Amino acid sequence: MFGNAALMLRPLRKGVFDATRFTRFYLYGRMRFSMGLAGSWWPTVLGGMLLLLSLSPGIISAAGESKSSQQVSARTPAPGTAERRLILDTLRAEILRWHGLEVVFVVTHLKVKNGWAWAHTRPRSRDGLNHYEDIAALLREESGTWRVLELSAGDDDSVRRHFPDAPTELFPPH
Repeated sequence: MFGNAALMLRPLRKGVFDATRFTRFYLYGRMRFSMGLAGSWWPTVLGGMLLLLSLSPGIISAAGESKSSQQVSARTPAPGTAERRLILDTLRAEILRWHGLEVVFVVTHLKVKNGWAWAHTRPRSRDGLNHYEDIAALLREESGTWRVLELSAGDDDSVRRHFPDAPTELFPPH
């Protein structure tokens, strides 16, 4: 029985347990076992419920962090999405702060993974008459707010050296 229980506790994905399969095995398997020997099933059900309640904070916290920690590959937010708008607005505010320019971006590369973002853009004026030097930036999301960690003229090698924790999939291939 313990061999099967260990099998049922095996995570389906990193940090996420299938509580339904475990509950079904633990409660119903134990209920059949105890009813066959002792004839009373309620201590088993009560014990199973207490076990499930004691495990639930771990299950809930694992499910809560699974979205960010299990993102398999870097993705590009689609044009018009809130996430893309927030990233580019953060970068736009940084350009305004450092250079005093109100710009519109032509995005050549934008990838996001686990709260990190790399954007390579071609800024231009709102009227489209002025085009500026390419700007690339590494951004980090903390507490729902994006902030620029590094501005670059497109050289991602120095940024990779300064921020080794940034996922390598964010950066364009050489």
